[in-house]
Amino acid sequence: MSKNITGITFYNNFNNGDLHVVRTLIRHVIKTFPEFKYKLRHPNNEKVLKDLGIPLYWHQYKEKFDLRGYYLEYGILNFNVQALCHNRQFFDRGGSFTIHTFYNIFAKTLLEVFKYKMPENILDFLPYIDYELYDIQKLKLLNMSGRNVLLCNNNPLSEQSTKFDMNNLLSNIVNLFPDINFYVTNKLDGFEKQNVFYISDITGNIGNDLNEISYLSTKCDIIIGRYSGPHTFCYVKENLLNTKKTFVTFCPPSMLYGLIPEKWCDFGVRSITSQTSNFLNIPENDDSIRLSKIIKILEK
Repeated sequence: MSKNITGITFYNNFNNGDLHVVRTLIRHVIKTFPEFKYKLRHPNNEKVLKDLGIPLYWHQYKEKFDLRGYYLEYGILNFNVQALCHNRQFFDRGGSFTIHTFYNIFAKTLLEVFKYKMPENILDFLPYIDYELYDIQKLKLLNMSGRNVLLCNNNPLSEQSTKFDMNNLLSNIVNLFPDINFYVTNKLDGFEKQNVFYISDITGNIGNDLNEISYLSTKCDIIIGRYSGPHTFCYVKENLLNTKKTFVTFCPPSMLYGLIPEKWCDFGVRSITSQTSNFLNIPENDDSIRLSKIIKILEK
């Protein structure tokens, strides 16, 4: 098949976070096979993967759940990079949205199409963003002394996380911890506190700001989120392997993603190395329990 290929189009019919987690794997393919012309095909904002430097062919998919691993059409290898591809072979109930999932997807396609064997150090393929290609100038000017918490209060688009009113949680903890700076991704009308900073107020009207939020996350001590787009973009190598950083998630047991959330709420890194961020999961769907556990984390 490889002799008939003139270009490669990476495609994904899902959301922003599904694209972010494969960006380093895509870089590896481009570097390994520089002879091809590359394109992206997805229904999301073109800024999401701008740092890859390849053009986007935007499309509205006909079938969201495309289980093919790849297909060849008019000399173009259409390379599926979503978690369900290859007929869900790597999307199992023991950790279905981790670096292992996506590494195995790329490894299988590259072996079958090009007889190419992927390097075995999976940690090398954790997401990496070239932040200098994004609008981070104003974020660089922030005074990040003291303790800083990034709170991703956007609603998740999957069942990886419990759905609840996160703004209730925010209003409680900002009053209890006036000395902590809280950087918030989704602005609340009428809610203004001296220690609350809305990211959109800092960056200005730049549209999609997921990569900018990711940059700010690398400067924060604690990242709280529910697998929304902004939260998923915090899963970068600098954060995941930083032993001084803490991730807080709200992942319940899931028949789709896995009955033991601890196996996947860390993006799978703890199964590879002990030198990781601290990952704390709160699975209970109870506001009072969530609040008490968050308080204990912030008190440390």
